[in-house]
Amino acid sequence: MKKRIITQERILLLQRYLRKNGKLPSFRELGVLLGFKSPNASARFYRAIEQAGYIRRDGTKLISTSLLAGFKCYSSISAGFPSPAEDELCDVISLEEYLIGNNESVFLVKVSGDSMIGAGIMPGDIIIVNRGADPISNDIVVAEVDGEWTLKYFIRTKHGVILRAANDSYPDILPKNELRIGGVVTGVVRRYYGGTRES
Repeated sequence: MKKRIITQERILLLQRYLRKNGKLPSFRELGVLLGFKSPNASARFYRAIEQAGYIRRDGTKLISTSLLAGFKCYSSISAGFPSPAEDELCDVISLEEYLIGNNESVFLVKVSGDSMIGAGIMPGDIIIVNRGADPISNDIVVAEVDGEWTLKYFIRTKHGVILRAANDSYPDILPKNELRIGGVVTGVVRRYYGGTRES
């Protein structure tokens, strides 16, 4: 099986280099950074991440896109009473690194249904799921129950496990035969357009 040239670990290393140095590494520097044995491997990597949208060409110069460089993050804004705005740059954040980090066991799932609206998870949201995490009581999990997949709170009791919705319209689920945990939800992504959410 051919090894993938673009991996999450390599992208994170490149993002950290970019933030520290303010520029993309040369082919030689990239080879040292990522452990490539030849300049050709560096060239192949740059071609691959250009096709994936992480960088773009401006003539002969390679320029990082926001997908690689991240977005400017300013000082906090009040969600309560209005407060004076402070135009102070705190950091540059890569959404992938912020939401996922260096974790190969993470996957994304688009949500359908309204059973978890009380937990702030709406239809059309994308949830971030860590398949390597062991759930504890009150975690939100993706679970296969008696052959069907669902998204619910994981509640451990002395009588066993209960899967509970965050919507009173849905009853508790008590697995009868089989319960398999697909992963623990670690984040939610929602997209807005002019004040309305994409569904």
